[in-house]
Amino acid sequence: MTKFLFVLCMTLTLFNQRSGYCQTDSIPTKKDNFLKKSIVPLSLIGAGIYVNYAGGSLGKVSLQNHIQNGLNFNTRAEDFIQFTPLAILAAADAIGLKTKNNLKTQAKNVVIITATNYVLVKSFKLITNETRPNGSKNSFPSGHTSNAFALAGILHHELKNSSPILSYSGYVLATTTGAFRVLNNKHWVSDVLVGAGVGMLTTDVFYKIQDHQTTLKKERKTTAIFVPSFREKSVGFTGIINF
Repeated sequence: MTKFLFVLCMTLTLFNQRSGYCQTDSIPTKKDNFLKKSIVPLSLIGAGIYVNYAGGSLGKVSLQNHIQNGLNFNTRAEDFIQFTPLAILAAADAIGLKTKNNLKTQAKNVVIITATNYVLVKSFKLITNETRPNGSKNSFPSGHTSNAFALAGILHHELKNSSPILSYSGYVLATTTGAFRVLNNKHWVSDVLVGAGVGMLTTDVFYKIQDHQTTLKKERKTTAIFVPSFREKSVGFTGIINF
């Protein structure tokens, strides 16, 4: 029962925190909104680092021993669940749901985000050189979890305006991926927390940059400058328009 409550609490905590992103002030700004959105992934990373290096009951070893006490759990489902947000997005495109970007741009985003996330996670693994709870290497952070949350973030950004409920479903599946990594004794809780934060932050930063570039392009297309010109017996205007 304790193990079930752990998984349930972990799922609800991450999902409810992410759902809070949709709350805005009466006069929001893009900068403030992004800072607010960054609180969740940064908090997950901070909590994961604390658990990874803390001792006592909140340390990773103590938590893992409590979770694994008498547990006989073995599945490879997370190897496939991590990609389900991408499958949901593909299905949404197939049935004609409105998305933020077209299919070509989505594919480009998936490649860039997952590649960036992989490089970040792999670098952290090599730098920290942490041992997994089952004795193998390259534990910190969890690559499965980070990839699942990166893909969940793509699903959210693409569908949040047209299908908000469906857009959040990826985070439930990503949380399930992380929970299974812990229950399978493949990762510590700290690995999963940091992996989730890194995946979410990677996607959010990428879409923030993409939105900024789109805004700049629109501004360039509509730039117009008119300067009055005076001659001996006439007044006119000289105009410069950037397309």
